[in-house]
Amino acid sequence: MQKCWTDSAWQDYLRLRTENPVYFNELNLIIEYIEYQGTENAEPFGNLKHYFSVKVDEENCLVFKFDSKADEMIIQAVKNHIEG
Repeated sequence: MQKCWTDSAWQDYLRLRTENPVYFNELNLIIEYIEYQGTENAEPFGNLKHYFSVKVDEENCLVFKFDSKADEMIIQAVKNHIEG
């Protein structure tokens, strides 16, 4: 499965590698898990149709959707975005 990133998600992802390596590693584990398990442990994300979120820590979550026709995981956000 190919991963596609929004520009802001990709920039945050690259920045996290140096700013918060523990979170960066946890995020990578979650992305890998989702690639193989799908949305099993994910929750629908707000009003964005077909988007899901997975909590990474108390303040941050991964927001994504699948495009099964293109065999892609589209990553919308990799930090913040916890709904209250």
